[in-house]
Amino acid sequence: MPIARTYYFNDMRDGELAALLGKREDFFLENVDNLNDVTQRIQSLLAQAGLSSRVEITPLNGPATFADIGFPMVPIIGWLWAMVCGASRLVQPRGDVTLRATSNTSITVAFSPSTRQPAA
Repeated sequence: MPIARTYYFNDMRDGELAALLGKREDFFLENVDNLNDVTQRIQSLLAQAGLSSRVEITPLNGPATFADIGFPMVPIIGWLWAMVCGASRLVQPRGDVTLRATSNTSITVAFSPSTRQPAA
């Protein structure tokens, strides 16, 4: 299983992002100042290459609330929540590439197995 490499967006030169996407290997992108601009840029580069993409926003952890403490105490609510989340994943369109915002300044780029280039 290949290990995803980490790259720093603020150190990238013009064209490096396009070359990195052209390799079709999973990677992490850190030090991103504006997530919206970078995800749009990545999506446009992927569209030029004929690949579809989808963006996932990973929720950031905030302070504990009553819901955080109360919901785990009731197992049926957790079971129902898992069923709803699972059903919603079936409805969402799958993309060739998934862009996952993992924090305010980082993005994970994951290629689906069908879009990866075969090893030489």
